[in-house]
Amino acid sequence: MAAGARWEIEELLSLPDDRVLACGWMRAVGRTSGAEVKSDVAQLWTVRDGLVVRLLIGEDRAAMLIAAGA
Repeated sequence: MAAGARWEIEELLSLPDDRVLACGWMRAVGRTSGAEVKSDVAQLWTVRDGLVVRLLIGEDRAAMLIAAGA
């Protein structure tokens, strides 16, 4: 389990059908090893009536846009 993790949002896109694409990066440091990992992250959120009903997570912004049909 990571000793510390940080998520940085660099871009938010409002998409049709109550969806939001959040793109950025995630950085984590291993608790025991101290190894650092940094990765691009794209999250496609679907919200209905103020509640999250679906969340897709990947590393590729273009793939998440395709998944959204945008």
